[in-house]
Amino acid sequence: MSLVEDVEFNDQAFLWDFIKKFNNKVYKPPLHDPLPVEYKNFLQIVDDDPMVTMNRLYGDGIDSLNDLTTAQLGFLVPSIEIFKIIEDENAVKKSIKFPFNEFTTIDSITKSHLNRGTDAGLKGVSWEDTGVNPAAVGVSFKGVMNLYFQSFEGIFLERVIDGHKISFSDLMDQQGATGKPTSENEADEKSANPGINAPLIKLKVGWSVPKKTDLFSEHLIEQIRSISRSYIIRPWQQEITIGEAADVNLKIDFWANIEGYGLTSDADLLYINKNSEDGQKIKALKTSLKKLKEEYKNKDNYKMSPEDIKKNGGKPRVDYNIPKAIKDGRKTAKMEREGRVQEIRTKERIKEEYNSLKSETRSLSYRRLLSVIKNSFIENSKNGRLFYIDLDKDIFESYEELLTDALQSIEDLKEARKEKGASESKTIEQKFKDKRRTTVEGIVKQLRDINISSGAGGADLKALDKANTQKNEADIKQAAQSIQTNDPSRELGSGGYRLHYFYLGDLIDAIMKVVYERPETTGDGGNRQKLTNSTKRKKMEEHIKLICGSFTYIDTITNKKKVIDLADVPVSLNMFNAWFIDNVISKNLNHYPLRAFLRDLCSKLLNNVISPSRMGAIPTGKDLRVNVQTICFKEDDALDKAWKNRSEKSRIQASEISFSKGKSQKPPKEYMFLYVIGSESDSLNGDMDQDKSRNIPHFFVGADRGILKQVQFSKTKIKYLLEASLGRNAKAKSNLLYADRYDAQVVLLGNPGFKPGSLLYIDPRAYGLGLTKGLGDPQWRADLGIGGYYRVVQVSNEINEDKFETSLKTINEYSTRQMNKKFKNS
Repeated sequence: MSLVEDVEFNDQAFLWDFIKKFNNKVYKPPLHDPLPVEYKNFLQIVDDDPMVTMNRLYGDGIDSLNDLTTAQLGFLVPSIEIFKIIEDENAVKKSIKFPFNEFTTIDSITKSHLNRGTDAGLKGVSWEDTGVNPAAVGVSFKGVMNLYFQSFEGIFLERVIDGHKISFSDLMDQQGATGKPTSENEADEKSANPGINAPLIKLKVGWSVPKKTDLFSEHLIEQIRSISRSYIIRPWQQEITIGEAADVNLKIDFWANIEGYGLTSDADLLYINKNSEDGQKIKALKTSLKKLKEEYKNKDNYKMSPEDIKKNGGKPRVDYNIPKAIKDGRKTAKMEREGRVQEIRTKERIKEEYNSLKSETRSLSYRRLLSVIKNSFIENSKNGRLFYIDLDKDIFESYEELLTDALQSIEDLKEARKEKGASESKTIEQKFKDKRRTTVEGIVKQLRDINISSGAGGADLKALDKANTQKNEADIKQAAQSIQTNDPSRELGSGGYRLHYFYLGDLIDAIMKVVYERPETTGDGGNRQKLTNSTKRKKMEEHIKLICGSFTYIDTITNKKKVIDLADVPVSLNMFNAWFIDNVISKNLNHYPLRAFLRDLCSKLLNNVISPSRMGAIPTGKDLRVNVQTICFKEDDALDKAWKNRSEKSRIQASEISFSKGKSQKPPKEYMFLYVIGSESDSLNGDMDQDKSRNIPHFFVGADRGILKQVQFSKTKIKYLLEASLGRNAKAKSNLLYADRYDAQVVLLGNPGFKPGSLLYIDPRAYGLGLTKGLGDPQWRADLGIGGYYRVVQVSNEINEDKFETSLKTINEYSTRQMNKKFKNS
């Protein structure tokens, strides 16, 4: 049976196709025009050109080494500094530098145990950003540092620096790094997870310049210093190697503090406070579980018959717990058999009760999270933040037919490419494009007279409430699934349809509320008081901050590029419920830390939300992909001030933020940045001066200066581009090289200013390639597609005794071929 016959109305596709109808704005008297909704628990970065947002935010100084000569580069020395962050009696944070020795002193030897010495050395540091694929990696920032000590005494010796005691053993605080309690009993005794008070470590890397040299002006020295970056890290694992001379090599694995903390129980979205009503239930369940375990441990064990011993591989059952009456008499074989039957029944009963109690514990956590999300939607405005639109029968059936045609066009396209050639493909594409335009324009006219309503709208929240009050996750799943079907509670009279949705900003705001406030729920699903005190909330906000970006999409009605903030993306309640079932309930999750939630949100929900399959045979350009990345900014800079003021204004222009310069002993502020890869842009034209103002560096292959050490281009096939080229141009068979994309692996002299999401420009003119704009060069120089703008998807940095090197894995974002085509058409 053809898949076309199974096509149903798709809520999310409808929301995206007619997104202009679903504006996330509110009226605020006395203003006449609606304003974007403001949120309290995260920041929204607004940018008219989202493709370069990462460069604007984080790329300050990224180009500072590019004009240095070989002689100047020879004077640069890699700089690595490691600090412990402490709070003084006034709660002011300070950075205390770990004292690595440049040379060995007499005192370090004579005053140490067995004269072995206490000096410490830093052998190297490597770290990488892997934020491009949150589904494949647990964290997006991780690294390794290698230290050397003359003896173990050097690790644990307390040194006094600026009046404060510090020890290299602070770097080995695994419990503090992971937030893991020393015992379950200790965890029960403490309401706060120890991870929130664990010592923080700051890693600062960059370049240093000799103080006295005529090769560098003061301005140039300041530029070089601007490339340095600081990271807040959490060591989570260590490995110790002892050499032949009893010296000690310490290898420490670390990750970004905000991500490590985002995986602790402090950031667990399924956490239930022990003092709450649900918390007391869980405590009682744990007590019951403990009794069951003891019962199983102390159950009667009977001697096995010779036949059973043979069946058991010749191993008799342990005889340490057989009742004395049976031991003394060894009564009869019948009694032994009855004992074995009773043992099996006891084991099955205990297992059944155990699974039932575990299931009930999970259901309490699921109910709380769903209730908090639902209640946040209702409480955040007068009429609530859940919306619905009632679609009449004509709209519903017209759009469902359009989705059917879309799938049919894909099947027709596949068949045409196999048998009829590429020319027929173009006809199929155009036919569906015309049908789609006519249908969409007709629906747009009908939607003008339909109003958006806010509030529960009846059916959906009743079903959600039903799900929340079930006793176990199986019942929750069954109740929640009823929301996704076109049952009578969701359909209107005469074949109409009620579509429920919310905005992504409301979901993110609710989730961060769970992290910050730990709100609990009453038995009927209502909100109880916040259980997080102001001190704890303040610490939570220091550790975990979230900002969201904007992105560009193609309006399918006007075919024009438009910009939207992530917070304003409408999300089908139907799709969210399905996602929650698949990723939480069906997996029987006992814990769901924020970092894992963001990973799943990016890879499994948002990527479908912003790119639903509805375009059929029409080429849609780049897929939009949502990622999460860790970025650091200095305290009291524009972003830090915006964060502190977010309750009044949560949207800030990217142009107002820049990576601040200057020296500061205060630790940087960490943020999780939710952003979109795949945005379109009209501003990329290869203009070096314009790009420099946006922190987009230009690298010239084969230049006599700069930090580019090596670039390797690799061919990546673009799906269906070759077939389309053959259909448009009879001569294309001689130009097959022009049907592929060339990605690049770039190796630079150390430059910590790059993050996944950053843009750079590679100029290949030394190869005889590149733009032909105004040069009268052969067209093939640009059409080969080598060179242009590249998007960084992975960053690796390494500093050791031999080098400071940065490796960038990039994909071609906007090639010389594409730019040349734009220049010709303009």
